[in-house]
Amino acid sequence: MVRGYFCAKPPCIHVVWDDRRKIYAVFVEIDDRNIFELDPDTLEKACRELQEVRGRKYRRANLQETDFLAIRYLKAKPVEE
Repeated sequence: MVRGYFCAKPPCIHVVWDDRRKIYAVFVEIDDRNIFELDPDTLEKACRELQEVRGRKYRRANLQETDFLAIRYLKAKPVEE
C-alpha cells in the first residue's frame, strides 16, 4: 500500500517511511512546491523546548510578536514588498 500525504493548510510536517526498506525522513511542506527535509534530532529538540515553555505557561505569539521574535532572536530580515 502506498500512503499519500495531503497538506490542507501549509506549512505541515510529515514523517514519511518505507516499511520494506525500514527508512524514514521528516519533511516540512511550505506550500505545494516547496518541501524540505528536517533533521529528526533537531525536530525532537525543538519539541522538548516547546513542551518546556508551554509547561511554564507561555502563550503562543501573535503575528506581530512572531515577527519580533524572528528578527530579534533569529536575526531574520523583514521582507520588503
